[in-house]
Amino acid sequence: MVNSGMGIILRNYRSIVTDKFIDSLVDSLKLKVRDGIYSYVIVMWLIILQRLQQDSGTLKGAVESLRSGPSRDLLEEISGSNRLQRLSGATGGYSQGRSRLPLPVVEATVDQINNSIVETARDAKFKDQKVYVLDGTGLTIQHTEENLSQYPQCSTKKTKAHYPLVRMVIATDAVSRVTLRPAIGAFHGDKAKGESELAMRI
Repeated sequence: MVNSGMGIILRNYRSIVTDKFIDSLVDSLKLKVRDGIYSYVIVMWLIILQRLQQDSGTLKGAVESLRSGPSRDLLEEISGSNRLQRLSGATGGYSQGRSRLPLPVVEATVDQINNSIVETARDAKFKDQKVYVLDGTGLTIQHTEENLSQYPQCSTKKTKAHYPLVRMVIATDAVSRVTLRPAIGAFHGDKAKGESELAMRI
């Protein structure tokens, strides 16, 4: 059984990230899914768990949570007791599951979780309006041809910076304190985007 605090979080996770939701994503993205222990639902939960629990902050800790920790009930629900009994403590399967996790699935799931929390968290003083705190910043990213084509470096008449520069804007819900997926754009060049313009994408 899971502990009470983690049990509440896990139940909320499953109420939002349902099999129906994942199946719909798989169909819309035309993905081929392997039948195994480390499904999308399991892998994304373990990634969340690694952030929430200090003692499960490693790959090994996450796998151990499936065998005897807070994630055991989730694995038994999805895969049944037979697979639970055959699960080893090796981290290779989880590592492969993470590497096979498609970015669009992660993005859609994060949006689903964030939007669900924001929709259920309301404050009378805001008259049920969504109120966000916006913040913008600049980030340097890896120097590659692809990045340079989208995010030019900072430059002057005499010199040019080595790393491409990205402008990023985030929005944090004032009630739930959930931070939505950030919007990014070029900081310099013909395709440069201002913070106000980026904020409209969130």
